[in-house]
Amino acid sequence: MDIDLPAVVGAETITADQLLEQVRSGGRFVQYSYCVSILVMTFQRPTNIRWVSPHDSRVGKGLPYLLTSLLLGWWGFPWGPIYTVGSLVRCLKGGKDLTALVLNQTDTIFGPGFATEDQKSRMRNLALDIALNQN
Repeated sequence: MDIDLPAVVGAETITADQLLEQVRSGGRFVQYSYCVSILVMTFQRPTNIRWVSPHDSRVGKGLPYLLTSLLLGWWGFPWGPIYTVGSLVRCLKGGKDLTALVLNQTDTIFGPGFATEDQKSRMRNLALDIALNQN
């Protein structure tokens, strides 16, 4: 099942083996949201999927979107404050973890030939482990 996913930012040079190793060590693919308001119009948008290495903070990577929402989100009535709070909460929780989804869609996201069949199989198993541990 292929789905339309936004671009992944920050993992352009990673190899399949590096990806497997770093995800096992805590690296994650996350998506944040931000909110922008203009008087009566309010827009809450998801970001591209961002790679967060095991050594980086998921909350820290979301700070630009948190600040955007804090500065520009509140001003629309009535949805500005409501959407802004939702965006802030998502950023402060470290974004939405899409790692399992990305690991299951490597050909779509990284292009055909990114991973061998064996690597894809290991990624699917790792994705299943991650999905089971999130619930």
